[in-house]
Amino acid sequence: MHKVLSIDSDEMARSIELKNMKTGTIDICFDDSALVSDKNFDFINVGEEYKCKIKLFGNVTTNLQEKSVLCKVLEKDVSVGTKKMVKVIVETDEYYIPIKKISDFLDLNEFYFKYTRKDLVAVDNIVHADLL
Repeated sequence: MHKVLSIDSDEMARSIELKNMKTGTIDICFDDSALVSDKNFDFINVGEEYKCKIKLFGNVTTNLQEKSVLCKVLEKDVSVGTKKMVKVIVETDEYYIPIKKISDFLDLNEFYFKYTRKDLVAVDNIVHADLL
C-alpha cells in the first residue's frame, strides 16, 4: 500500500508523492493519466492509501552508473493491463519495467537500470490507459 503525501498539478500532468507503507520509501511519480483517458487517477486524495504500481522509465546499463539502480528480477512475465512487464525489486521496493526494455537481459536475475522518472501505472483496479 502507498499513502499519498502530496499532489502537485500543472497544466499537463501531476507529480504525486507516495510513501510505501511497508518499506517507508518515498517516490515522486509522474501521472499523466487524465490526458489520455476519462478513466484515470484523479480520484486519489492526499492522506489516503492505495495499492499502486510504479514503472521505472529509463534504460538498462551494463554497469553501475550515476542514478542507476540494481534491479533484482522477481517475476519475468507480469501483465499490467495488456502490457508485459518484468517485476523487479530495488533494495526493498517493487517496481515494473516494460519487458521490451530489458529483453536482451531476461536471462539475468539482476541488472542495472538507469531511470529518469517513475510513472504511476496502476492504482487499485484502475490501469493507465497507455497500458490497455
